[in-house]
Amino acid sequence: MYNINLIDIYPQLLEINNEINLLRIVDKKVKESLVFYCIKNENTYRVYMLNTMTGQEVNIKNYSEKNNLKNLVENIKLVEIDINKLKTLEEVENYILKII
Repeated sequence: MYNINLIDIYPQLLEINNEINLLRIVDKKVKESLVFYCIKNENTYRVYMLNTMTGQEVNIKNYSEKNNLKNLVENIKLVEIDINKLKTLEEVENYILKII
């Protein structure tokens, strides 16, 4: 059984107070996660990845259209099997930064 799980707990891209939750990747062993969310600033959607274990927040991508956010989430879902095989959140974080 894998320790890393991609959880799509935000099936719709709902904007609340200029923020949009995208998805979460959880390490069941250490009970920490990578949270992907977006902040809308004027006409730019800034996508961030937050590592709850370290508290580190990284701006991973900026988009001008909301539709690109769906594509980002779908692209991460496409590699879910590869993500699940990784052993730590650090490995997952590095992997995602490489594919984006």
